[in-house]
Amino acid sequence: MLENCSDIHLFDFAIDNGFTQMVQETTRHNSILDVVLTNEPNTTFDVSVYAPIGCHHCSVNFTVVLELDSLCSAPNTAYSNCHITRKCYRWS
Repeated sequence: MLENCSDIHLFDFAIDNGFTQMVQETTRHNSILDVVLTNEPNTTFDVSVYAPIGCHHCSVNFTVVLELDSLCSAPNTAYSNCHITRKCYRWS
């Protein structure tokens, strides 16, 4: 439930800009307080909620896969003619 002005502004921003909230499990008591927002849901995988580590909030792990090749082929950008290999980052 949206309880204050900051909650409403964040919610409106996410909806107005096409973001998707990826965390589907509670992260503190019976609420989802820790979120992963993305405007490219097909790049975010393996969203998992784990037990808290030193605080009251659960930890949220997820994988984001980015294809950097499209940056290199974009004309008139700082990335033109670059050589970037694909990387998969896992934050946890």
